[in-house]
Amino acid sequence: MKEDKLEDFKAYVEEAFPVFEKDGDCLGMVYSLENSAFLDEVFFYASEEAFRKANWSVEHDPVQVRLLKSWHALLAAPPEVSIARPFPRSHLEKRDELSL
Repeated sequence: MKEDKLEDFKAYVEEAFPVFEKDGDCLGMVYSLENSAFLDEVFFYASEEAFRKANWSVEHDPVQVRLLKSWHALLAAPPEVSIARPFPRSHLEKRDELSL
């Protein structure tokens, strides 16, 4: 995030978070202790279908599109998005069989 945009970001959060958290898939936001301008927002989807639905909304819902454009204007660089899957517990129980 741009260093001089913290107050603008706080105002953005007040408007945007209720929209993006309405389905209960946003777990929250954390920031780096070394660099408070580095933010990481974590989402967890109950299913692939829930992920696809949320992804569609981000690209097509006019309110979400507008909010994301506002968010991008506050950033010092383009956002980085990564997608991960949980490591199944069943694999942990069979760790001797894993070749990592």
